[in-house]
Amino acid sequence: MSDEILGEVAILVFMFFTLMLRSWHKPGSDGSMPRHSGTTDVHDKNLTQLSSSTSKTSVDDQEKERLHQQQQAERLHHQQQVERLHYHQQQKERFQQQQDIHHQQLVHQQLKLQPQQQSQAQLMHQDVLEQLMHGQSKLDPSRDNLLDQVMKKLSTAAEHPRALHPSLSSAVKELVENSLDAGATSIEISLKDFGEEWFQVIDNGCGISPNNCKVLALKHHTSKLSEFHDLQSLTTFGFRGEALSSLCALGNLTVETRTASEEVATLLTFNHSGALAAEMKTAQQVGTTVTVKKLFYNLLVRSKEFKRNIRKEYGKLVSLLNAYALIAKGVRFGCTNTTGKNAKSVVLKTQGNDSLKDNIITVLGMNTFNCLEPMSLCISESCEVDGFLSKPGLGNERNQGRCYCLKAHPFDSSTSYY
Repeated sequence: MSDEILGEVAILVFMFFTLMLRSWHKPGSDGSMPRHSGTTDVHDKNLTQLSSSTSKTSVDDQEKERLHQQQQAERLHHQQQVERLHYHQQQKERFQQQQDIHHQQLVHQQLKLQPQQQSQAQLMHQDVLEQLMHGQSKLDPSRDNLLDQVMKKLSTAAEHPRALHPSLSSAVKELVENSLDAGATSIEISLKDFGEEWFQVIDNGCGISPNNCKVLALKHHTSKLSEFHDLQSLTTFGFRGEALSSLCALGNLTVETRTASEEVATLLTFNHSGALAAEMKTAQQVGTTVTVKKLFYNLLVRSKEFKRNIRKEYGKLVSLLNAYALIAKGVRFGCTNTTGKNAKSVVLKTQGNDSLKDNIITVLGMNTFNCLEPMSLCISESCEVDGFLSKPGLGNERNQGRCYCLKAHPFDSSTSYY
């Protein structure tokens, strides 16, 4: 009885241990053997931390790579800008060098031209176009091709540069010759700021008749010719009637004149077309005073060039006045210049001597006269050459100091213009 009970107990114990072993070695849902729960949690936590650390490291590397690429792009862009600026600077310097070379070539060409024609080749077209824009030169709107009219005016300016574009020296020259034609024995030339602000020619000639005042500055009006045959016996310097008209177009012109038959003088103001704008009575001695203010002020390009070369223009004017003072016998010349608030400075002053010898001594000095000797050459019955030449060994090869005159009219020996 006891043996049977022990056998059943042994069987039950065996079955219990068998079930326990089976439950211990039962595989998991993924086919792996089950592990202890504490060990599994720690392992999973370590795996999560490792994965998070790896992910954070990858993001940092990407950010560093992005910043590195951005810095490289900025450096490349800055380098390109520097190269572009350097290229533009080189282009600017090269262009400036070309402009300087071109300007030097123009200056070299202008030095070969006479004073009345300097700077006209480069300024002629700009002046004509500015006259068209300011309404000083008219076009006919009824004609179809306005371009032909403009080109015709440009070609006319090229053929007659002296009439359209006087320089300071040529403008004063025309006024001085008008004074000589009027029989003046005293001619005073006054300048303000070397002629840039204004210039004035005062003479004691016969004056201008009241009948000629209205047409005095109109184109091609002259009182020096009464009929066509007068051209064969000209005794005056100017007769074409274009000097005052040109000065009206290029500046502000006023004329104060009085004849011997008048008790008072007349002050005339002209507009830019040469028409008489105002007339009033004033006090003045017998003679004429012509004043020109702001020469070239209405032509921007020409005005800029005139102001830039005002000292050179002034030097040419003084040389021209010296030439007239040498050749004009019995005429007293004077020239003064005022700059800013300074007092007048005397540039030229002669006594109106009746001989060429005395004029040379007054203008050039005794030392220069002692280096000269008189000469006379008869080419034909109607052509004679008189004057003074430098003595052998005392001359110079340069043209400076030489003076040529034809019929008491100074001219430039380098051209046929006179």
